[in-house]
Amino acid sequence: MLAFFVYLLKYLRMISIASVYRTLKSLANEEQKGFITPYSFNDFAQTAQMNVYNEILAKELMSSSVSRSQRDSSFRERSKQHVDYFDTEYVATCGVGGLFDLPSNCNYVAYISYGQNASNYFNPPTSSFKEVEIEYDIKRFNLLRQSSISGMNHLSDTNSIMMVAYVSGERVHIAGAASGTTCLVKYTRTPGSISYSGSKTEAQPAISFLSSSDDAALTTYEINDSSSFNFDLPPSFHSEVVNEMAKLIGVQLEETGVYSYGVSEETSKEAVKNN
Repeated sequence: MLAFFVYLLKYLRMISIASVYRTLKSLANEEQKGFITPYSFNDFAQTAQMNVYNEILAKELMSSSVSRSQRDSSFRERSKQHVDYFDTEYVATCGVGGLFDLPSNCNYVAYISYGQNASNYFNPPTSSFKEVEIEYDIKRFNLLRQSSISGMNHLSDTNSIMMVAYVSGERVHIAGAASGTTCLVKYTRTPGSISYSGSKTEAQPAISFLSSSDDAALTTYEINDSSSFNFDLPPSFHSEVVNEMAKLIGVQLEETGVYSYGVSEETSKEAVKNN
């Protein structure tokens, strides 16, 4: 019984790739219209996941620009909760010139705290902590680090408000940062996958099969859950993943029925949300 609840809780935090595969296989095989091979499925799994991921981020951007009515506020909170699924913390150590590299799965840096690390995150802030202003524009970065609000010009002032960082690609430069100082970085990551044990990994989603053959003409495939990598998306987006896969695989199989299912499901969901 305990093992069952552990299994259930694990899958409440992910989208089972086996479940998506079985759903799509049922759609494509309806009335013998086609068959989704494991290779075809895995070819499109990463693309489908990124499409849903980009949709989640786009809705968050849209929700942040709407008015502050009660309905919009509720929509904003739901959208933020979906994006929070991808929030990740990272402790970096500044090198010479205040430089450090970001993890390869970093999509967007949301927050940097200079002089802070994971162990003292919940402790009361001290004068050594500095909130870092994040800039992606090199001109604004140079203007801010030379201004009176930048910690670079107030290194002896414990009341200095903040420091300034320039983020370019996978590299961060914090103006005036001392080499060897730790920084707490919060960022929005790109999705990878979730293993059978429930661990997040940077590997892309892929379903694994155990194949067997009774004769040369008949090969059967059995899903190997322990070797599969599940979708790294909020569980509530299961149907969105199915829709994306239905569109992608439907095009490859030239099955208009499968493709239409994905498009019609997506259209109907958007209509409900907009009403």
